[in-house]
Amino acid sequence: MRKIKRYANGRLYDTARKEYITRDRLKELLVTGEELSIVESKSEKDITAEIVSELLGTEKKKQKRKVPSPTAISDLLKKGSGTISEYADKYAAILQSAMSMAEDEVDKFVSVLVKNKEISSSDGNKLKNELMTYSNKLRDWMSIAMDQRIKKVLSVMNLATKEEVLDLTSKLDTLIKKIKKLEKLQIK
Repeated sequence: MRKIKRYANGRLYDTARKEYITRDRLKELLVTGEELSIVESKSEKDITAEIVSELLGTEKKKQKRKVPSPTAISDLLKKGSGTISEYADKYAAILQSAMSMAEDEVDKFVSVLVKNKEISSSDGNKLKNELMTYSNKLRDWMSIAMDQRIKKVLSVMNLATKEEVLDLTSKLDTLIKKIKKLEKLQIK
């Protein structure tokens, strides 16, 4: 595995080749599937997932350039302790927070309208319900869209689904039990 050190000034040093490398060169290594370990120079803290995530983010902005191979992204998932799912969770939490803020603002807005006698209390309740219905539909749509996007990314990466892993685990457990029974029969 190739070890890259990042110094405090942000420069990257390839310890195998004993030379500084650019972020573009690092991207090239990822695209070719090179196994990399990126660490901070002083603490030796593994920052591979962090750097690769940054590179993926900047790469998306530059649509014309090559992107890391599915193998490199898969390695990121293994190293980064769920980096992609952490991003999805982060954005879902932001969405939920925004929707809650919107609900609060709708309540305040309708209350002001009712207080100023611009609309009746019953019309205010109808308006609140209508706006909240739209808000809930938007939230549901965004959740579905996010799930579909994640599934699409995972299918491109050709990773096993949760169900497939659970099924395989169950089969392995059954096989292990059978092997233990056979071992007991051989001992007797």
